[in-house]
Parts: sequence; C-alpha cells; structure tokens
Amino acid sequence: MTIYFDIPKTRVQLGWSNASYDRKTTGVQVAISGNGADNYRGMQIAPVGVNIAGGEKGGMKGVQVGLWNNALRLKGVQIGLFDIAIEGPCLQIGLFTMRGGNRPWYRQISPFIGWAGEGDYKFDHEKETPEY
Repeated sequence: MTIYFDIPKTRVQLGWSNASYDRKTTGVQVAISGNGADNYRGMQIAPVGVNIAGGEKGGMKGVQVGLWNNALRLKGVQIGLFDIAIEGPCLQIGLFTMRGGNRPWYRQISPFIGWAGEGDYKFDHEKETPEY
C-alpha cells in the first residue's frame, strides 16, 4: 500500500514499496522494501530495502539511503551497504561502492567511500542527455 501526497510537480510517497515512472518527478519516496523511479529529483529512503533510479534515459539527482542503492545516472549521494552508480558525479558511503566511468576496474570498486567527479565520465553524446 502506498500513500500519495500529490502537490503540483512534487510527490511524496510512503509505503511498503513505491514507484514513480513519470517523466520528471520531484519529491520524496520512503518505503520499507523498495523504491523505483525513472527520472527522479529528491530523496529515496528504504531502510531495509532497495532504491533503484534511472531507466533508459532517466537518472537521479539527490540522495539514496538504503541497504542497496542503484542508479543508472546519479548526481548526488548514496548511503547504504551496497552502492552502485553507473554514470555521473557522486559520493558513495557504504560497505561496497561501485562506479562506472573511464577507469580501470580496480578504480571502479572500493570499500567504505567512493567518489566519482565530473571529469571521470564521458557520456554517450549520441543519446539524449538526461535532465536530472
């Protein structure tokens, strides 16, 4: 069950699991088991679950807090046991952190703290650049 508080262009979701696949959503998702979003700006919190952001052209700008955080494109912070961000500048704090980018595999994985700056990534310019 999810409780929605819809304010124009802002969404607050509280529930067991939440999903927001609107084109550009701003808000907060708080769930026990997990949150999912395509193109999200705000905060995802799942204390004992999973946060997932970013579809084919989507991404996340904000904060993810949970056991497992996964973002295709991220500008922000991830705090959890397992943090994965494929593209974008981000700070990761967790037991296992993994970033993409143009670097050797051993620089993509680190324990406890991970950082990926703007210069570490070359985006595919043939695709539409996502708006975070």
